[in-house]
Amino acid sequence: METFYSSGNIDKLIEFYHPDAVSVDKGRNIAYGIQGIKQMYSKYFGAYGPTKFEVTDEKYQGTEDYLVLHCRCKMESKNQGAEDVRIVSIWKKHDGKWLVYHEEYSDAT
Repeated sequence: METFYSSGNIDKLIEFYHPDAVSVDKGRNIAYGIQGIKQMYSKYFGAYGPTKFEVTDEKYQGTEDYLVLHCRCKMESKNQGAEDVRIVSIWKKHDGKWLVYHEEYSDAT
């Protein structure tokens, strides 16, 4: 997933999302479902361009059908500079595959 995010490969990136996924960029944007998230990423990559990122402070929790990741992420792009965010990502097992079901991005400051 990280490789496709960094390169801006939306078609491959979206394969990691549940059909009913929700993506929340707190205070900025919310996207519902595969098509909504695909449109969100299209706008994002159009504004930011290629993005490098470093994930830290990873904490995982899980059950049989859900995994939860809390982390910080420093993202840096030529177009927008550096941004430090907190991420909560909930993955749900769907047809035997783990897929992002809900994710939230918020400023880490």
